[in-house]
Amino acid sequence: MWLKIHFLHSHLDFFPENLGDTSDEQGERLHQDLQRIEKNYQGFWDEGMMSDYCWTLLRKIEPEQYKRRCYTALHF
Repeated sequence: MWLKIHFLHSHLDFFPENLGDTSDEQGERLHQDLQRIEKNYQGFWDEGMMSDYCWTLLRKIEPEQYKRRCYTALHF
């Protein structure tokens, strides 16, 4: 345990100052997304609910942000 604390303390200068800062808008969006997913799952909490939330976040990423390009128009 002490080694882990020493390692983290010695590398604090590598982390940005605003590492944990989140805006109210981000928090509000998170709560709205979770309310929608809770409504879909109707109170059944499981790993499927969190994976669904992660996939919705991945789908919201614009295609221009990917490094690889798809050269074909249709995949299926």
